[in-house]
Amino acid sequence: MLHYEEVGKRTFPTIILPALLITLSFLLFRTPRPESIYEPPVELVPRVPEIIQEKQNIKLIIVGDIMLDRHIRMFAEGRGYDFILSDIAEFLRSADLVLGNLEGPITKYPSVSVGSEIGSPNNYIFTFDPETADFLYSNNIRLVNLGNNHILNFGNQGLADTLSYLNQSGISYFGSIKGDYVDTSIIVDLADLRIGFVNYNEFYEGSFEEAIDAISEINDVVDVLVVYTHWGSEYVSVANSGIQTLAHSFIDSGADLVVGSHPHVVQQSEEYKGKKIYYSLGNFIFDQYFSEETMKGLLLEVEINPSDFSLKTTEHKVQLTSEGMTLMLAD
Repeated sequence: MLHYEEVGKRTFPTIILPALLITLSFLLFRTPRPESIYEPPVELVPRVPEIIQEKQNIKLIIVGDIMLDRHIRMFAEGRGYDFILSDIAEFLRSADLVLGNLEGPITKYPSVSVGSEIGSPNNYIFTFDPETADFLYSNNIRLVNLGNNHILNFGNQGLADTLSYLNQSGISYFGSIKGDYVDTSIIVDLADLRIGFVNYNEFYEGSFEEAIDAISEINDVVDVLVVYTHWGSEYVSVANSGIQTLAHSFIDSGADLVVGSHPHVVQQSEEYKGKKIYYSLGNFIFDQYFSEETMKGLLLEVEINPSDFSLKTTEHKVQLTSEGMTLMLAD
């Protein structure tokens, strides 16, 4: 290529002038292209297809009370723990997360409830074998509530052991418990969703205020908020008006779903301000074989639409057998 400094004025008539004449004649005599065949310039950057891919729904499974001592421990010593959930293991693993209430500590202490007289004080003191942490994890129970009336059956040392075993197995936890050991709430990231879980524990004084504060604290930073409670009267099929008032307060404060545990039987559900409340899911793993009601539970399948954060709940009935298994009944 020739630059102006190299060509100089001497080359103007022989180079620049002919070029100007050619350009001028092209502009004066060319035939304009019809607009109908006009083609825009080729883009140098590849185009992104204008197709919005639908995001997959997130699936939670929420279950009730999990107790792994007494007869459950005895059955597992002979057959292993996996047999307990062998009927529904595949279904549990189909979820993005399974949540349940861990009704006691995980420790190395020997059981005092195995072989104890029914109704005696020792019959209600629970501890679960360290092996149960891996059992929960392998069945996709990766989040547990610890805010209940049995988690301190072996004191603060039992709680510390529980947290250690859960941490080792990769299981997350939350709960309203006396002392600064466990947070009342937890935020779990699933795909592109941030889901908040808050516990209300009737058996810890001040838990209601803690729950309301926790809801207020995380409500603006999560997409969906679930309150998991431990409340109510045992073996009563209908939650009383006081419990219903608490549930409504949680919805009013920002909860999208309220789920209860502790009564050991399935209680009523309702919709309040467009949000679902399940007052008690009953037992999930337990050895209360003295009535049909305590041998039945409810399993919630919760689908979360990531586009609008709406919830769809499907109820599945479970049956506890006198051999320690949990079965899912046909819908």
